[in-house]
Amino acid sequence: MGVYPALPFSEYLKAPGWVSSALRAMRTGPPAMVKWESENPRADTDATTIGTACHARILTPDVYEATYCEKPEGMSFASTAGKAWRDDPERAGKKILTADQSATVKAVHAAFMSKRVARESLEAALGVEHSLFWNCSQSSEHCKGRPDMYGDGWGVDLKISRHAVDRGIAFRAYVEGWMHQMAHYSNGAAHCGIH
Repeated sequence: MGVYPALPFSEYLKAPGWVSSALRAMRTGPPAMVKWESENPRADTDATTIGTACHARILTPDVYEATYCEKPEGMSFASTAGKAWRDDPERAGKKILTADQSATVKAVHAAFMSKRVARESLEAALGVEHSLFWNCSQSSEHCKGRPDMYGDGWGVDLKISRHAVDRGIAFRAYVEGWMHQMAHYSNGAAHCGIH
C-alpha cells in the first residue's frame, strides 16, 4: 500500500486492486461483467490511440519518445521501402502513428502547452503518473488508482475528447463517469497521505 512514483503502467495494470472503471462497471451492469471486461480489453480505436498518445506526450514526454514513432505520409507497408522502414530495429516495439494521428497529437500538445494554467499545473505537480494503492476503509478491499497529476490540494485527470464543445463535454463526463474516477483518485490519495 502507498505511492509508487516509478511503477511502469504495465506493472500497475497487473497489480491487484479495484480501479474506478471496474467499480463503474459494477454499478451499471452485472458483477460478472467486471471480470469479463478485465479479461477482454477493448481493441484500440483511432480515438483511443490518439488519446493515449496525447496523454503520454503531455504528461510523460520521455515515455512518448520511447513508445511512439510517426509513419511518413504516403508510405505504404506493402512496398519494400515501407516494410524496411517498419522493420528497422530503431522502431522495434514502438507504436506507429499515421501522419494524421501524429499531427493531431502535436496539435493537442501545443494547445495544452499554450494554456498558462495547464502548463503551470504540470510544472507545479508533485506527482505525475504515480500509482496509488490502498485498502478501502469500509470494505477492506484492495484499490488502486493512477491520477494523471496532483499537487498541494489539487488533482487532475487529463481527458482528450472530440466532444469538448458546448455542452457535449458535460454529457461525455457524465456518461463516462469522469467525476467518479476523480473521486476514486481523491479517496486513494487521502488514504496514501496526499492532500
